[in-house]
Amino acid sequence: SGPGSWPWHANFFNEGEYVCGGSIVHKVFVLTDLSCAKMVVQAGSFITVLVGQEKRTNVGLGPYSQLRIVVSLKVVQGSTVVLAQMDRMLEFNDHVNQLCLSEEAWTPSDSCVMSGMAGDMLTKTMETVVEQCSSTELCLTATPSGVDTLNWAGALACADTKGRYRAVGVYHSTAQSPPDRVTSLLGGGVGGNIARVITAGLASDPRVPDDPCEGVRCGLGNCVKEENVCDRNWDCQEGEDEINCPVVSSTSLALCEQVGSGPECSCLPGQLKCGNNLCLDLGAWCDGVPDCGDGSDEPAECGACVTRLALLTPTAICDSVPDCQDWSDETSQACGCQPDSFRCDQPFNISSSPSCIP
Repeated sequence: SGPGSWPWHANFFNEGEYVCGGSIVHKVFVLTDLSCAKMVVQAGSFITVLVGQEKRTNVGLGPYSQLRIVVSLKVVQGSTVVLAQMDRMLEFNDHVNQLCLSEEAWTPSDSCVMSGMAGDMLTKTMETVVEQCSSTELCLTATPSGVDTLNWAGALACADTKGRYRAVGVYHSTAQSPPDRVTSLLGGGVGGNIARVITAGLASDPRVPDDPCEGVRCGLGNCVKEENVCDRNWDCQEGEDEINCPVVSSTSLALCEQVGSGPECSCLPGQLKCGNNLCLDLGAWCDGVPDCGDGSDEPAECGACVTRLALLTPTAICDSVPDCQDWSDETSQACGCQPDSFRCDQPFNISSSPSCIP
């Protein structure tokens, strides 16, 4: 079977985490077992239903998926059936559609399926043979092994004489292997009671519960805290926490201004030009933090006093005022003397220009 083969399958999530399964029986209602519904309620405060999604992915939901908020869970009288009412109607198509309830005049079938989540498959199916073993239960036989059915839940679907699948039972698998018996939807007036719950639910507009989320509520149901919104990381399955975020420039540095018609450009006083032609304040150079973006404000010259001074304040080199503790900015080499020559003037003597002698 491929995508859309079992369009009635649904998955319940609470706060964005998968809980158990269900089956679409109306545009506004999903059917499941009471034990599954209890798990859903206990898992958190924000319940959602995902339909039309075959596989679990980390790149968003598929084009046929639909998400709805659960506004109420009602137990059907005289049964373990629970109907979850959604905040708005589903849009039925080839990938999302309802499973009709079976007529009570039903005969055992060897073409029945259960569905649920297994691994990365949100809609995994397993065929089984069903027999009516009592007035309230159906027995499953010839069930294949090797399929993890933990928390599979919803309607057991069997094909009628015309090959149309209908709901004949309700189940919740609480183990990794499927149950031997499921609750029957045949007889006992269960079908009529289900219809009455649906009619009563449609009589008034659904009330969406108050949302305590103070950040962004993802479509799947998880709440993203305010500090994680617009941080350039998807926390929602569909990336809702990164939508309509303010545009943040990659840098606040200005470009250097072109000088004349040539290729040269210059920065404002008190700034130096980065290797990528951005302008950075002098105080931000050689501070151990690369601000230019290309590392040009933290070159190797920053490692020594005299070379750092020559880079940032070249007029302080050989000005007869020692700025480095080791006076390296006032040596004969710093003043441009040849390696075998010496500087004649004395430091602090700013009245004469330094001279070099061999």
